[in-house]
Amino acid sequence: MEDSWILPPLISSHCLTNPSGFALELYCTGCFFHCKNCHNRELWTYDPAYLVSVSEFVDSVLSYFTNPLIVELQIMGGEPLFSDCRILFLTDALRLIKEKTEKPIILFTGYDLDDLDLDSDLFLFVDFLKTGKYIENLPEVRVNETFVLASSNQHIYKLHPFKKIV
Repeated sequence: MEDSWILPPLISSHCLTNPSGFALELYCTGCFFHCKNCHNRELWTYDPAYLVSVSEFVDSVLSYFTNPLIVELQIMGGEPLFSDCRILFLTDALRLIKEKTEKPIILFTGYDLDDLDLDSDLFLFVDFLKTGKYIENLPEVRVNETFVLASSNQHIYKLHPFKKIV
């Protein structure tokens, strides 16, 4: 697999996923949705900040996972599914990560469920999928005490077995 442009993983202190830990957040550059008042506008441009190989990326993620307070990986953007190259990169990387850990992987996308090919190999390695663009004039939806959907058109799905959560 060739190199891809992905910002390095970061631990976000504001991303307490549940009382037992934090999410490791991965932000991908590039987005064509350009949602009005998006909170990650700086990630719209597919302008590489870092060029990393799949193995460098996987090693970085797994090094964070040695911390027991990191309980999941969240992949967001920009738009993680911005290009075929990115999808191939993530498929290879998530396969390797899943071989080493059982921590859940959550993918955030602006696509609606009907626009996605859930038979793609990528989704074999994703545990939860958040779908839907941010639409400013729709209300937020509180999923639980620590997770809020930014607008009511968004949904969360458990992929294995498939189940709509919200």
